[in-house]
Amino acid sequence: MPELRKDPITGRWVIISTDRAKRPSDFVRESVRIEGKGFCPFCLGNEAKTPPEVLAYGRNGGGPNTPGWTVRVVPNKFPALGIEGDLDRQGDGLFDRMNGVGAHEVIVETPDHQSTLVREELDASKHYYRDKERCIFCDMIRQEMESGVRVVGENDQFVTIAPYAPRFPFELWLLPKQHSSAFENNQSSVYSSLARMLKDTLARLDNVLDHPAYNFMLHTSPVGEEINDHYHWHFEIMPKLTKVAGFEWGTGFYICPTPPEESARFLREAQVAATSAA
Repeated sequence: MPELRKDPITGRWVIISTDRAKRPSDFVRESVRIEGKGFCPFCLGNEAKTPPEVLAYGRNGGGPNTPGWTVRVVPNKFPALGIEGDLDRQGDGLFDRMNGVGAHEVIVETPDHQSTLVREELDASKHYYRDKERCIFCDMIRQEMESGVRVVGENDQFVTIAPYAPRFPFELWLLPKQHSSAFENNQSSVYSSLARMLKDTLARLDNVLDHPAYNFMLHTSPVGEEINDHYHWHFEIMPKLTKVAGFEWGTGFYICPTPPEESARFLREAQVAATSAA
């Protein structure tokens, strides 16, 4: 019988179709494979083809927007928000509105067009991966680790789990074990540990789902609220295996065809060659 599950963090309800559970091979998808290279505005030598960079790492000498970088950040060419102006929040009858002020940028994580995050060397200094006693995320992590059924992998500082009420099959959360509300407020050793955990997790997805397309999002406290008790920064990883359709739009409920316990088991049992999360 299908199950209704509520996520204790977000308050979101989902439907788990346990009676028609899908294995990894049941999903129709197009694997993401790098085959050849046409023109790419993010490759070395094409710096003039992007908006002027806002940040770059690794360049020794040379001016901005020139080759030699290892990580580069540029504004989105068609941004959803603008960085100029004030919020100017105001009432509109029963409603509220404000100006669309915010940054929309692209992180180019490697100058190698043929590379992926899984193939990259573990060098936290190259990338942007730069305690409270009680925290609901910490409590959840402890419970997950005790049961083990939704744990995909862990190392000294991080754990990857399949959330109890996932919106999508093989959805994963990568969480720090110790409470921290802001991604940027950590020691360098934390980012090194994060890089290893992220690489291990993505390698398992590649192994089980044959290099799927995916989105991964960083959730962190906003500027000005970096230290608080109520938010725990984390990554959410969502392979693109299903589509949101009329039922989801109409009801606000997501239907996940694979129980998270099964997703975690498939990923936990995957053999990941030459990758360590330790």
